[in-house]
Amino acid sequence: MQRFMLWIDAVGGYLVCLNDAIVVGQAAPGTDVDVPIQADVSRRHAKIVRDREGYILEPLGGKVAIEGRVITEPALLADGHEIALGDRVKLRFRKPHVLSSSARLEVVSGHRTLPQADAVVLMAESCVLGPKWQDHVFCRDWAGDVVLYRSDERVMCRALGLLDIGGQSHDGRAPLEPGSHVVGGDFSFSVEVV
Repeated sequence: MQRFMLWIDAVGGYLVCLNDAIVVGQAAPGTDVDVPIQADVSRRHAKIVRDREGYILEPLGGKVAIEGRVITEPALLADGHEIALGDRVKLRFRKPHVLSSSARLEVVSGHRTLPQADAVVLMAESCVLGPKWQDHVFCRDWAGDVVLYRSDERVMCRALGLLDIGGQSHDGRAPLEPGSHVVGGDFSFSVEVV
């Protein structure tokens, strides 16, 4: 799984990208981009790369700006930066958890991704779902955090208490497979490969 949709009941849908480099571009037939946006942008408009310094935004085929300043070379992103692609698409870059290299892209201009997602999670080693403001995905009504994390070549799930995944009970930790439906004490979500 290099990309998957995380459908969280009563919260929303999140496109999770696992690669260190993702391409953002137009949602058009035959376009091979990680984050397709239904808008007037280039087929391969920009690339976001995660490295030791943080996240780098690189223009590929169209106008790209950070905080209103047009960039023509790779530039470092910081938490809260607004990214503009072309004249209309606006994204907000968030890196809410200081101890995690994972980040989130929010579409703030009203455009849609394909598949439609509430946000895009750029997952490094882990992704925290839960009720705290610094969690990667805010789940207001949950009592505690659920952590998705990488282990070898797999994505795992960890939470306090029992997890039911596809009808099988697990004691707080289990691998996520394509099509997994996960149920805990006060939460449930599904994984769909895209």
